[in-house]
Amino acid sequence: MSKKIIFLITVIVSAVFLIVASLSFYFFWQGGPRLRSINKNLPEGIRIEKRNGQEVVVNKLDDYEITAPKDWSEFKKVEYRKIDSEKIVDLESVNSQLIEIKTFSDTKKEIEEWLRERWANTPGVYIKPEVLGNEKIGKYIVLKVKDFGGEVGDIFFYYLKANSKIYEFTSDSEKSIKDIILNGNF
Repeated sequence: MSKKIIFLITVIVSAVFLIVASLSFYFFWQGGPRLRSINKNLPEGIRIEKRNGQEVVVNKLDDYEITAPKDWSEFKKVEYRKIDSEKIVDLESVNSQLIEIKTFSDTKKEIEEWLRERWANTPGVYIKPEVLGNEKIGKYIVLKVKDFGGEVGDIFFYYLKANSKIYEFTSDSEKSIKDIILNGNF
């Protein structure tokens, strides 16, 4: 009787081990070499995950998660950099669409007041961008701004305040910015 119990325990432990090893292998490889390549160049606290067939940027450094816009399908390149108080994530799609997300921390000011001060203190801003007004996107109220980007056309800036942080989204595609805000958690 005791040999049967020992054998049964050995079989159960072996089965559990194989299941855990198989699941670990599956989750490690599910992103494939492309995602592993992107993630290895990101700092700890930022990574790209695959969830329900969609790619998600998980940014624990700046407290947000965003899903790749629907027309992107996947990220080609993701970079993180910090310049003074600005924390910046640059996103590039496989079709070369670009979006930049800047995070400004611990601001108690409202977006419009903060933005006026930012423009006033930014050297090289000779033409003030055009404030288009507020828009509700999902559960967020955002401030829309348009600037002339020269040869590339109009550049859109969307500003969102959440949890004492201001997020600035910059792209020439309003649709992609709206999609990221709509499907993001800030």
